[in-house]
Amino acid sequence: MSDTPEVGLSLPDGYRALHFSDIDSTNEEAKRQAAAGASAGLWLVAARQSAGRGRHGRTWVSHAGNLHASLLLYPACDLSHIPELSFVAALAVAKTVGHFTDHAKITCKWPNDVLVDGAKIAGILLESESPGQPQKPYVIIGIGLNIAVYPELADYPATCLADHTKAVGVTAVFEVLAAKLAEAVTRWGVDGFGPVRVEWLNMAEGIGKRIAIASGTETRSGTFIGLGKNGALLLEDEGGGLREIVSGTILKDSD
Repeated sequence: MSDTPEVGLSLPDGYRALHFSDIDSTNEEAKRQAAAGASAGLWLVAARQSAGRGRHGRTWVSHAGNLHASLLLYPACDLSHIPELSFVAALAVAKTVGHFTDHAKITCKWPNDVLVDGAKIAGILLESESPGQPQKPYVIIGIGLNIAVYPELADYPATCLADHTKAVGVTAVFEVLAAKLAEAVTRWGVDGFGPVRVEWLNMAEGIGKRIAIASGTETRSGTFIGLGKNGALLLEDEGGGLREIVSGTILKDSD
């Protein structure tokens, strides 16, 4: 494993990137960089990962030709607002996909996936830690975006950019993503979660429909009516009762 500064990349001011040909996980490397005192705005990008992870410790299959990247940040906000960054990142990814595709329906699946025509094209893994002094609390936004190929998922159909557009390289996609995420993070820092929430709901998969959510050992059903504080899913049951779901997975073919 060796890191190489990305040369010739077009990145927003204050951002930089290290590239790895092989690595265990870009999120794990981001944690190592944070422990070593790296400043905010550092991207870790890998051609391949041997231990890529998704939510709940699930394996993220890392194929060559896809984007595997993590961004290290030190947000100046209360820790209760950190989950909002999943939605900030999802919008940036969705806009990146939209930059390269035409005539495709792009939606955001709660809490951290991006779909194209109902199939998963990207996933986001948000991790944060407050190690204590002298190290500042940090947040890592890990993003896996299928560009050239896609894995066969057991629980959801998948797709890649190559299915929806002409051939595009990882570097080109990464540059667009870096720009859109920098813009989105800045906007969130200034305007808060409100505009993010509205924009995300306009792209939400399943909004207004009956869905089923696996949460822990339970599966809950109801109508997806919106987002609550910090991004909790609002689920209305048949009796009109309201639940706030803070963690879970929306099941395919819920209705």
